[in-house]
Amino acid sequence: MRMGLAEQFAADLNRMIEASPTEFGYAGSTLTGRRSKLSSEFTLGDYGVQSGYKFSLRVPRSALPRMPREGELVTIGAEEFRILNPVEIDALGVSVLLHLGGESD
Repeated sequence: MRMGLAEQFAADLNRMIEASPTEFGYAGSTLTGRRSKLSSEFTLGDYGVQSGYKFSLRVPRSALPRMPREGELVTIGAEEFRILNPVEIDALGVSVLLHLGGESD
């Protein structure tokens, strides 16, 4: 049986996450996603200036307990980071890209 495009993308995403996993906490759940490389940035948002590293996490949409929103917290290790806009869903609806910025206050 041949996989559809969404199923193939989901399988590829799962392989990428397995090759380089990042465990994180969101909304009381422990999840695994693929983390981008870090880059130092300063951003101005609703919560003031957010300094420090900015990076993203890609996670299967089906793994999330709910759709994330700007300002919510993600925990990686002992650090908390705020979700920045935009929260992106890929065109196939398979994955969510979370942009994370500066440590929470």
